[in-house]
Amino acid sequence: MKVLITRPEDDARVLAEEIKARGLEPVMAPLLEIVASPAALPDLDDYDALAFTSAAAVRIFAHKTLQRGLKCFVVGPNTKNQAEKAGFENIYCADGNALELFNLIVRHKPKRILYCAGKDKAEPLCETLNEAGIVCDEDDVYEARAVESLPPDVVHLIEEQAIDIALFYSARTAAIFVALAEQSGVKGKLKAIKALCLSGRVLESAHAILWKRTCVCEAPDGGSMMALLDQILNDKGEESYYYA
Repeated sequence: MKVLITRPEDDARVLAEEIKARGLEPVMAPLLEIVASPAALPDLDDYDALAFTSAAAVRIFAHKTLQRGLKCFVVGPNTKNQAEKAGFENIYCADGNALELFNLIVRHKPKRILYCAGKDKAEPLCETLNEAGIVCDEDDVYEARAVESLPPDVVHLIEEQAIDIALFYSARTAAIFVALAEQSGVKGKLKAIKALCLSGRVLESAHAILWKRTCVCEAPDGGSMMALLDQILNDKGEESYYYA
């Protein structure tokens, strides 16, 4: 079975190993290119904590500075793993979504926190923290740029109905994929693919009617996506996980 991976390249490589470990064949089609901002970080002496909602932000922050002594609040396990690899020790991990991260930060009450993220953010974390009385500044350490077309080999596999499952981790990525599939003339062939979506919002952008089946993770995190994939692989006709 072939599983389409649409995440940015660094995250896609990690995910591909998890796919291979299940005896499946990963098909790489990164739809977003991560471009680091050339701007320097603000003076980190002004902060007692950092917040990250993506592994990409952690990687880029770590390339810009050797500072690892600040408290590090992260959105979920994947970002936590990247923070550990970067050398952070004082890490506080939420359960995979921005609301959980917000609640975690509020409980610990940092005096001033720097939120490092991409230019296109789904959640206004800084705004909500400031409203809660926690001073938060935002630094766009990268931009996620959409690719202009699907890889030719991926288009061919879709045409041949050779892809079994597609994984979507963001609403933006799902929308980009649907648009590029239409651009490539293969939108009608998506009916052979099961689409696994991280959240209901992602499912809306994927347009459920286009696919063989669509389903949503129980929680918006990488572990839940892999659990959902395992359910699909062991599916014996049960429809309870699917929303079309």
